[in-house]
Amino acid sequence: MLYHLGTGCRVGPVELGLNLDRENQAMSDAATSFGPQIKWAYDLNEVLSIGAVASAKFNSQSPRYASSTLVLPLTWRATDTLSAHFNWGRNFLRGGVGQPRGGVSLEWVPVSDLSLVAERFREAANHSTRLGTRYTLTPDIKLDISRARSLNAGGVSWWTAGFIWEFDRWLY
Repeated sequence: MLYHLGTGCRVGPVELGLNLDRENQAMSDAATSFGPQIKWAYDLNEVLSIGAVASAKFNSQSPRYASSTLVLPLTWRATDTLSAHFNWGRNFLRGGVGQPRGGVSLEWVPVSDLSLVAERFREAANHSTRLGTRYTLTPDIKLDISRARSLNAGGVSWWTAGFIWEFDRWLY
């Protein structure tokens, strides 16, 4: 099981983030990691936007540095309610060969407070699919729930639940 806590703050045209993860896998000890992230997105026009995401992962025990990741997203808004998202990137592992990652997803917003997502993605050598929903409880609070499944032989499936709280800056 993976527990993830992440924060983010917009500074000009970028978002700076910091996350903390705790992972418990069957037959192994729990592992804790943390890392910074920077995101940038830019609307090219009314239907296309591009971006860049860079992050690093550090372990709570030695060796500290574990990996870094670079992802380049592209979004095409086909209609007011339908978007396609494309991601290309690479994981750079400490002392290892880099691993490709990427994906494509379709997002449909049938009503203003609900979105549905279908995704096919690759992370490392694992190909997976995901179906999910995001529900807006209040203008500042959103709930994400999804089900993913690995397409590799003997693939596992998993649920993800997320809670998003957006708020205005306290300091100006």
